[in-house]
Amino acid sequence: MEQVLFETRVELKDEGLRVWYRVENRRQAPVYLVDHLYRELRSGQRIPDEALFYAIFDSKTGRLELVKRFFPIPEGIEVESPHIPYVTPLPPSEAKMQEAILSLPLQEDYPYRQSRLDAPQMEGVSKTVQVIIGCVSHFDGLKVRELVVSGGRVFKISYLDLERHQQLLESPIINLAIPVIY
Repeated sequence: MEQVLFETRVELKDEGLRVWYRVENRRQAPVYLVDHLYRELRSGQRIPDEALFYAIFDSKTGRLELVKRFFPIPEGIEVESPHIPYVTPLPPSEAKMQEAILSLPLQEDYPYRQSRLDAPQMEGVSKTVQVIIGCVSHFDGLKVRELVVSGGRVFKISYLDLERHQQLLESPIINLAIPVIY
């Protein structure tokens, strides 16, 4: 995405996997980072967790993606309520830094993941890692709602606007062996 600087670092530490990123908006208009994920309790309550990343592991290639983004509902899947992450407004000339320590081994998890009910969980090790963050550029007609949830204020963009306008900020792919359960 032009005029949006994206820097990342991923490293193994004694306490887990350290993931750091910085996004700087060099545009003349705001951008919205699709980086404020949440955990959903059995009661349906959503608990925002900015340190949460989705983990997607391709066991054939050994590629691990650490992701904060919107996922459209896949064809053939029925859901009661679509999974729509919260967004972080980033005004022009401002930057956001985020750091998280992820417990190892990483558990593969992302919205609409089809569980293999008949198959046991597998263990693997990544060969490569990439960090991916969703981003929406401001446009006329974009509606950003402010909500109050447990944990404070959050911002939300509609499913259709995310589906149509989300772009992905992608880090370079790095070689790193990380234990994964998938």
